Parts: sequence; structure tokens; C-alpha cells
Amino acid sequence: MQELLLSKFPEYSGESLSKVMSKIETMNPLLKESLIKYLKEDTLDEVNLLGYTVETLRDDYHMNEVAAFLTLDWIIREPDEAIASLQKGYDTVSSN
Repeated sequence: MQELLLSKFPEYSGESLSKVMSKIETMNPLLKESLIKYLKEDTLDEVNLLGYTVETLRDDYHMNEVAAFLTLDWIIREPDEAIASLQKGYDTVSSN
């Protein structure tokens, strides 16, 4: 999985890579499967959570696809906090 991620997103390295990989490991299984499919095939499944998709997070909130998948996972786990944060403009997932 790490090799797949790095092949598409070489900007992840060191501690940021470790943190992202840790978050991916605990990700919702269906989202994780969609992320792996994206990394392997460069195709995005239609995942819509409360009006948010990988595409809207990428295009409207300027996230890369990995950050968008992690944000969708956050919406599943803590919908109120995640949506409130997105609406306030804290719309990036830190890889630090």
C-alpha cells in the first residue's frame, strides 16, 4: 500500500507518510478499498457522504485525493465535527 501511495503522491515522506499510512490503516473498509482502487487504476468510485465526494473536496477545498479520502473517513467517524470544520474553512487534512 505504501508503495502505491508513494507512486502517485511522492510528496508524502518521512513522518507525514507514517501518519497518513496509520490513518489509512484504520480507514473505513469501503473507503480504503476505493482509495486502493484509485491508486491502482486512477479511477474514483462515486462515494457521496452528506454531499461531499472526493471530487468536491479536491475541487472545492483544494485537497489531494488522499486528503479527500481521509476527510470522508472523518465524516463517517465524526460527522458533526467534520462538517463544522469544513464549513468554517478548516478544510485541509494535515499530514504533519
